[in-house]
Amino acid sequence: MKSFKELREWVYMDPGSKRIMVVQDKSGKPAVYKSEAEAEKKAKEIKGAVIRHKDKIYVQVKQDPTVRKATGMDNLQAEADKRTPRKKGQHTGSSSHSDLYTDEDPRGTIKGLGFKDADTAKKGIEIVNKADRKHAHKVQATLVMQQRAKVAIGRTKDPEKKANLKAAFKIWTAHLEKLKAKTKEMNK
Repeated sequence: MKSFKELREWVYMDPGSKRIMVVQDKSGKPAVYKSEAEAEKKAKEIKGAVIRHKDKIYVQVKQDPTVRKATGMDNLQAEADKRTPRKKGQHTGSSSHSDLYTDEDPRGTIKGLGFKDADTAKKGIEIVNKADRKHAHKVQATLVMQQRAKVAIGRTKDPEKKANLKAAFKIWTAHLEKLKAKTKEMNK
């Protein structure tokens, strides 16, 4: 039976002031790569990084592979890429990218919230207060409504709609401040 230590894919190395994990060779020593391309291929495969030390090329392991496999972290980037909503024509990694209108996990959604006017905001606050969710979840829902109202104010041209949105924004902001005060109380 092989021990845990023999099954490792990496070994520690001290290239300077910091101890890092690098890919190991068959003898259990840090694997030295012949070319940058070969190292890049391995780095991409394990989500690592190519490093140079004393004119040799190594591949740094960014996360313990045993933890990565056990937690399913190998597929994390693929999942993140799948669920990243972007506007048409917007490049990946855009600084203007936002998840403000995306519900990635609809199971925990508090339904019935809105920000079109003061009445809708008041009804939404009642719903948030009655919801059987943790305090943090209620804060997040309130914050999202406040931020959506803020964005809508900036985009709206009609003065009447803009006034309604501003009233809703004030209500959501006031409620958010109450929740923040409650959070401070809870953290004492």
